Amino acid sequence: GRIAAVLAATALLYVAFFAVHFALVEGRVPPDLLDRTLALNAQMWASTKGTTPQHAYGSKWYDWPFMMRTVDFWARYQDPLMFRIYLLGNPVVWWATGYAMLYLLVNFLPKLPALVARERPAPAAPVELLLIGAYLMNMLPFTQIRRVTFLYHYLPSLGFALLALGLLLDRSGRHARWLGWTLLALAAAAFVYWAPLSYGLPLTREQFDARFWVPTWK
Repeated sequence: GRIAAVLAATALLYVAFFAVHFALVEGRVPPDLLDRTLALNAQMWASTKGTTPQHAYGSKWYDWPFMMRTVDFWARYQDPLMFRIYLLGNPVVWWATGYAMLYLLVNFLPKLPALVARERPAPAAPVELLLIGAYLMNMLPFTQIRRVTFLYHYLPSLGFALLALGLLLDRSGRHARWLGWTLLALAAAAFVYWAPLSYGLPLTREQFDARFWVPTWK
C-alpha cells in the first residue's frame, strides 16, 4: 500500500508539472489535461528516439561520476586572448563526491541479503538507503538510453553524491574537521583556478591548455 501511494503521488506530481506548463504557455489546467500530457510525452519520446546517438561532447553515464567529458558552450577570440565557457565542474568537488558515492555503493552490496531478510538491527542506516536509492533512480535509466547524453544529465545525482560526501565526513570521527577544512580549501582554490572556463574570463593559450588536466575534457 505504501509503495502504491508513493507511485500515485509521483504520477500526480508529474502531471501537475505539465498542468503548470500548459497554464503558462496557453494561459489556462486544460480540461483534457491527461490526454494532452500523454500526447506531449509521446512526442517527446519520438523526438528522443530520433536524436543522433553521437556528439562531439557527448558522454556516457559511467563517465559522469568522475567527469571524464565536459561540454563546450561558447568561444570568442581576441588575439592573444581567448574567452571560453565550458560545463566543467569543480574537479575537487566532483572527484571527491564520485569516490564517496562509489564507496557507499561498494559497501552497500554485502548488506543487501540482510536487508532483504529484514534482519534487526538493520545493516544500513535510513539515510544511507535514501542517498543510494535517490542516486540510482537518476542514474539507472541512463544505462538504457541510446540517444546522446551529456554531463549535465548527472546533476541531479551529483546533489545526492554531495550529501554522500557529507555523510562520510560525518562518519570519519576525529578526522572529520581537518578533512572537511582541507576539502573546502582545495575546492576554493580549484574554483578560482577553473573559474575562467566557467565565466568566459580571458586566458592565453598556455593558460587555457594548463587547465585541461584530463585530455578528454577538451
